[in-house]
Amino acid sequence: TCSAFQHNFAASRLLFISAAESGDFGEWTSDEGLMLDCALESILYDFDDEASAYNRALDILPSLLSALSGEIEEGSESRIESFWKEGLNEANDDWDAVQSGRVIVSKAKAGRMALVMEEERVSNNGQRRLGSYALYRALRDLGLAGGQPGAVTRVLRATLDDNNDVGSKRWKYEYEMPGHGWVKRLVSRETVPHIDADCLSSNLNEKFPKSKWASGGSSGLVSICHTIESSDVQPETLMNTLLDLDEGLR
Repeated sequence: TCSAFQHNFAASRLLFISAAESGDFGEWTSDEGLMLDCALESILYDFDDEASAYNRALDILPSLLSALSGEIEEGSESRIESFWKEGLNEANDDWDAVQSGRVIVSKAKAGRMALVMEEERVSNNGQRRLGSYALYRALRDLGLAGGQPGAVTRVLRATLDDNNDVGSKRWKYEYEMPGHGWVKRLVSRETVPHIDADCLSSNLNEKFPKSKWASGGSSGLVSICHTIESSDVQPETLMNTLLDLDEGLR
């Protein structure tokens, strides 16, 4: 068993690297790597403790690798594909939203910042925003992803508030680093400068008192700060302010 596992690991080295990029950085460098990461994530969610999830992942890993290399056992297609199906479907839905223009990813006119503009979307799991996999793919297509010459170091997410009854457009904001930004030592990607999130939030609250900013956010390790309530400050105005404040707090 160990010999077979070592053989699969050696033969699947690039697949493991791609899956690690998906898992660690939220990147979409290959479909197969994304699928393997989604499968392992689904196993993790099925268990209350990491040890049980780890043992289950090791048990199923040879079958996953065989399936992703096109050597799936007859009759086991549905069972194996079920491990990555939900995660892959969400990633594809996100990418469809980008391609259709329902989500717009662009580069700021100045600085190394990307802007993500979207309306609130609803999935089977409730409200969702553009996931990290599709965000990376959009940045890569624009030449703005980690490892590319024009890589951005900041991402501003602007989600239009559908529940707004004021009349004018209001936005929910999240300010964050790209997916690899939490790692301080990198080989093929430029290290992303960190910032005092509490200080930035305080400065933003002084600049825009009605927006109510706080440090952290829903992106975990790469989150910097976010609005607690929707804001009437428009994305272009906020980007210009962030460019000035961010640079001075590094």
